[in-house]
Amino acid sequence: MKGSQFERDICRKLSKWWTNGKREDVFWRTSSSGAMATIRKKSNKSTFGQYGDIQAVDPIGANLLKKLSIELKRGYSNNSFSDLLEKQKSIYWDFVKQAEKEANDSGKTFWWLIVKRDRKETMCIMLLSLARKLLMTDNKFRDSDIKFSIIRGLSPKQELYTLFAIKLDDLLSIINRQTFETFNNA
Repeated sequence: MKGSQFERDICRKLSKWWTNGKREDVFWRTSSSGAMATIRKKSNKSTFGQYGDIQAVDPIGANLLKKLSIELKRGYSNNSFSDLLEKQKSIYWDFVKQAEKEANDSGKTFWWLIVKRDRKETMCIMLLSLARKLLMTDNKFRDSDIKFSIIRGLSPKQELYTLFAIKLDDLLSIINRQTFETFNNA
């Protein structure tokens, strides 16, 4: 139940952010948190808009998800994204691989992994290459005192990942809908 409420809360937050506080119904949970697309994929069938954990239920939200898949995780308080550095076997590596797989299965280039541990801030983890495209050229970000982490680690399969982690609220305070419209047209 905790995860379902978190997914609904994030969908409302993203909807309000996308519409400058005017609406909370632009994004919503995918069917069975993406399970519909996963099951259909096994039969070589595609399923529009059902990959990852969030879909645009209004066409005005399509630009956010044009190149981006979003995975949501809630709980897991005994684990932290710092496990990506400290442990070869970590549930966070499983989360990263799942986010990457959902993006690949849906034909998207990038992913966000949004995680919230109990009594902690909601964090957004993404590939550093995406963070650079969205944030690094923005003077607002360079001139801010927003804290972030860059994590470089080897997955259990010895794949090198360079990830960027930031509080979700900080990320949403820096980028906006126009950022994605520009990003998608580049």
